[in-house]
This record gives sequence, C-alpha cells and structure tokens, in this order.
Amino acid sequence: MKRESKMKFVPLEEAHIPELLKIADAELGENYLAAEYLAKVINDKSKIVLVAIKGVKVSGFGLASILTGPELRAKLLKGSEQLPEFAGRIGLIDNVAIKEDKKGLGIGSNIVEKLISELKQKGIKEFASVAWVPANETKSNLGNILEKNGIPFGYNVENYWTDDSLAKGYDCPLCGIHCACSANIHFA
Repeated sequence: MKRESKMKFVPLEEAHIPELLKIADAELGENYLAAEYLAKVINDKSKIVLVAIKGVKVSGFGLASILTGPELRAKLLKGSEQLPEFAGRIGLIDNVAIKEDKKGLGIGSNIVEKLISELKQKGIKEFASVAWVPANETKSNLGNILEKNGIPFGYNVENYWTDDSLAKGYDCPLCGIHCACSANIHFA
C-alpha cells in the first residue's frame, strides 16, 4: 500500500463540514450524517473528529466517541446483548470515511491509529467499533484496520442498518433505499 505523504490530521472545524458531508454521503450513505450534528460535535469533549487534509483538500475523516457501557449498549442499533461488560469508559470508533480516489493510501489506517492514540491520552483503555460489512460479504475494510490496531472482531449482526435507514431516511451507497448490510462488532 502506498502511503499518502504530507497528509495532515486536524480536528474538525466548521469550514470542513461541507466537504465531510460530501464524503459521508458517498461513503456512508446519503444523509447518514447531518451538518447540524457535525457542528455540535466540534465542541463536544466526548467526541473526537479528525480530518485528513492534503494541501487544502479534505481526503477523509474519522469520528470517535467516549461512552459508558450503558451508553454504548443504547447506541448500538442491534446486538448489544452480545457485548461484554466494560470496566470503564469506552472509546467507540464511530465512523471512518475516505474519498474514493484516496482509498488504499493508508489514510484510514492513519486516522484509526490517531483516534486510538487520542482516546488513550484521555484515559480510555477499552475500545469498540461497528464495522460496515457490505451485503453478501463477511469482512470490512475498517475491520482489518481495527484488528491491526488491537481491536479484534467480536461478532456479526445481519441487516444491522435496515430499520435505522428506513426510519431516518438515509440511503446505503450499495443497497439504495434501505440498507441490507451487516455489521461486524469489534471490541477490546
């Protein structure tokens, strides 16, 4: 894998939001993230949003949250009963999205490494993530990155986003109107 040189990773600023939304719409599903939500997380101490920038162009982003065990269980759309008990606060790698033409350059790996590092600096010792698995597949790109960073696969939840995508009106970039993709839940 060719590594992207001269890439900066900076905290989210209001000026980044329009470009992040374009990436999120293309990679996570149209309307999956909202501008209002991103504007709120800028000053939220329980959230970390890192933006990958080369020159002045946004190449991708990653979002992490700091949650308690009950908050994590409530946040999961399905499958929370299979989670282990967590001893303290948990760092949840919420989303990682990279522009299509920048994939394969190590940007996603760098974002995950930096999110984990920042979470550890905040005293987080336990981690979790919901990794998107396209319908009819078993692995996710994010899952591979998580595993390389010490957050192993825990279990799979079929049709993880179906009900949520219908209720909230976002479209899966692969499935369309409703999402039939599954999720691999990772935790350490």
